[in-house]
Amino acid sequence: MSEIKWMAHVIAVDPVRVYIICPICGNIHSHGSMGGKKDEDHYYGHRIKHCPINVSSDQIGYYLVRTEHTMYFDKVLKIKPKTIYRRYLESIRYCG
Repeated sequence: MSEIKWMAHVIAVDPVRVYIICPICGNIHSHGSMGGKKDEDHYYGHRIKHCPINVSSDQIGYYLVRTEHTMYFDKVLKIKPKTIYRRYLESIRYCG
């Protein structure tokens, strides 16, 4: 059986954290952003899941994927993940 590669959409990046929509539980999680780089070639890599949902042992993490809607912040965000998600949804709604 082939391995499933989980992909997590990056919704926001600040100098300390990268915020994602978890492909396993659907909640917002944060991981270290390695400086919050904005360049197109920056790769955020594979991360281990934070949610308590059980999945098979070969699916304990996911790859972080940026989109044209990923938001970048120069300062550390001091707001709740649900507020970040709401801003992300608003930015998608108004961009087009």
